[in-house]
Amino acid sequence: MRLSLDDFMGRLLLHVPPPRLRVVRSYGLYHPSQARRLDTCRTQLGQPPVEAPEATKWVELCGRLGEQHPERCPSCGRALVPSGVIARGGSPPPPREALAA
Repeated sequence: MRLSLDDFMGRLLLHVPPPRLRVVRSYGLYHPSQARRLDTCRTQLGQPPVEAPEATKWVELCGRLGEQHPERCPSCGRALVPSGVIARGGSPPPPREALAA
């Protein structure tokens, strides 16, 4: 089957979800709630159970990327102190001083 470039791109883009659309990525045996059943199936097929990857700490990751002291300010060398959490998809919450006023 041969397609023109326009037809190919049109068909390809049918598989790209629109922005902000939630896409189900794991279902059936691959859903986290079915982990025991998946392990049973893998055992019956002679495959080893799925192993969860080890959690990597951000300090270790930064160290692997070449930063010597990722928990310290590169300018002054003082320890970095977290001051808040940025909400997913949003802006950081206002400072506490602004809330008190």
